[in-house]
Amino acid sequence: MRHQKKKLKFSRPAKESKRLIRNLLSNIILYEKVKTTESKAKKARQYLDHLINVGKKGDLQSIRYLNRFFYIKEPVKKIVEDLSKRYEKRHSGYSRIIPLGTRRGDSAKIVLWQLVEFDKKPVSKGKEKEKTTKPKIVTRVKSK
Repeated sequence: MRHQKKKLKFSRPAKESKRLIRNLLSNIILYEKVKTTESKAKKARQYLDHLINVGKKGDLQSIRYLNRFFYIKEPVKKIVEDLSKRYEKRHSGYSRIIPLGTRRGDSAKIVLWQLVEFDKKPVSKGKEKEKTTKPKIVTRVKSK
């Protein structure tokens, strides 16, 4: 019997589980938070730390590596331009997993997986005034 490597399973073929991890990683990078199951988040977190560390180098080789990994270019651009600057003092631990409860149908543990410091907005330099608008109050009248 041949020695088998530890594989991503998630009850699917290997190619589909790789695709699932890639799509999950591109969503966490683009939207900075994702609701998913605990096992998927824990497995993908290892890849996220590695990809951000590769993107922090910023050289051509690392950009090509990221382009091979992702299907689209937006996550690569965000890693190199935004996340590498945001996490330049951090070596790992770029995300957190917050438990939300269990899913109703199959009792799977659902978590909120988000990037650390995702809610901190960059401070704009300059004298731009922010527009303050009042929220519209909509009232509905029920017809009889």
